Amino acid sequence: MSALVSSAPLFSLVQPAQSDALERLFHPVMLEPDQVLFEEGKPCDWLWVLGEGAQVYVTGNAPGQVVVADLRAGDTVGEMALVDEGPRSGTARVVVGGPASVMAARDFYALRDAYHPAAFQLLRKICLELCRRLRDTSDRLVPPAPRDGIPALPLPAERAGVEELEDVPAFRALPRVVKLALAQKLGRLDLPDAAMVCLEGEAADAAYFIASGSVQVLRSGRPLAQLGPGEVFGMVALIDGGRRSASCVTAGETRLFRLWRHDFDQLFSSGNRFAFGLVDGMARQLVRHLRSADQLLAAAEASAEPLPLIPGTLFFTDAELASLDLGGLPESREPPAGVEVSPRAAYVNQSRSLPMSVNIQLEWTPNPSTLKYVVDRTLMARGAMNFTSPDGAAAKSPLASKLMNIEGVTGVMIGSNFVTVTKGEAGEWDTLNDLVMSTLDTHLGANEAVVTEAALAETGNGHGSSDGDIERKIREILDLEIRPAVMQDGGDITLDRFEAGIVYLHMRGSCSGCPSSTMTLKMGIENRLREVVPEVLEVMAV
Repeated sequence: MSALVSSAPLFSLVQPAQSDALERLFHPVMLEPDQVLFEEGKPCDWLWVLGEGAQVYVTGNAPGQVVVADLRAGDTVGEMALVDEGPRSGTARVVVGGPASVMAARDFYALRDAYHPAAFQLLRKICLELCRRLRDTSDRLVPPAPRDGIPALPLPAERAGVEELEDVPAFRALPRVVKLALAQKLGRLDLPDAAMVCLEGEAADAAYFIASGSVQVLRSGRPLAQLGPGEVFGMVALIDGGRRSASCVTAGETRLFRLWRHDFDQLFSSGNRFAFGLVDGMARQLVRHLRSADQLLAAAEASAEPLPLIPGTLFFTDAELASLDLGGLPESREPPAGVEVSPRAAYVNQSRSLPMSVNIQLEWTPNPSTLKYVVDRTLMARGAMNFTSPDGAAAKSPLASKLMNIEGVTGVMIGSNFVTVTKGEAGEWDTLNDLVMSTLDTHLGANEAVVTEAALAETGNGHGSSDGDIERKIREILDLEIRPAVMQDGGDITLDRFEAGIVYLHMRGSCSGCPSSTMTLKMGIENRLREVVPEVLEVMAV
């Protein structure tokens, strides 16, 4: 990104390998004094990043045009335009003219609709700011309960089954391969009536999806909402990991699925579209709820009458992955007044011990034909090895040989602590996943060799002695910037050759045959290489 755009805190979560896609959406402008960027009550279709010397005031809707924000170099104006087309809550006017960069919201929507990671990394940063503002507004509406010394004590859960996810509307329409990855991350809790799921003020580190039953939400002992099947609470925990803003108690026998924040982070970083969808829906709902909360606050401050009930401003509808910020009960804390809670020992399900000796985590990749299996040990000290035939695997890797002999498997890549498995058209993940997991557990649990010594030696000789300065620069960019990023998605990219201005690359693992590989090549790798190595004219896959 340019220095002007990259200096803005709003872009701090955008990974360097993804930033070019956003950079191309901006163009430079000069702001003039007294120029109105957007008006209160009207939609805004642009995002501005202010340059050196520029200054913008945002005035609120209070009498007297009170300045609610004084924005200067590095600040952004109009970021809500990237979330929705709703009316702005204030007016932005240029006080001191100067340079800026501007992006049209419609261009960002196109990037978002293409599921480009940069769009959702930016949306997640916007969500963080919205969460902070919503928490502040909620605390002013209804003072929170005391929060000091409240530890988090999670409820043990059993691992969710893929078929069980059909009970949740949010999961039902997902592709089977996405459900497989989600089932690895979700814990199932079957709770009785009046079971405390979360306590106001405790540390928040998980979200909950309601499969059946009902959950009552209370803040400082006052009811906020009654949530039912298909709704979700605790979403703010996935974004900011702050304190719970309310308590949550079951109303009748209830089944929940829990998603830990660290598991959500893994899904998000791997490009899981369900995780992207959660962030997108979260941003839209946060904006709506913040507008409602601001209106309630204005009404409350203008009236001496207390608010009899806070509407569901902290929760999503079931169609949009309902509600925000709730979570687990410490033994030493008392429940909200008037709520009878069943003893924890009466309903806690003990964690199921899976019959596996190796900790294996399944991760979705951008390629629907490829899954990534992350294990709890080092498989290769450096580099990665890719196999596309049983004979090739048999010569170099005992583990890859076993995997390649599973009917339906067409490719295996072994990385530092993961194995990427690719299936052919005849393969079905429902069957292949169990066979792959079992093979990995048996082989690694017996401490058998992953790759041969001779093959390991070859990985250290990948940089040819005939490389010139240009090839060395290309490999450096690939090794330091590109390969670590694509390996997070279970792929790898290596240099084949540089010839007549064209860089020829091998796409391996999840990168091979991936629907987004062309965009990765052209929008990411090619732009980056041309920026650093002027001799590069084009990048092509071989």
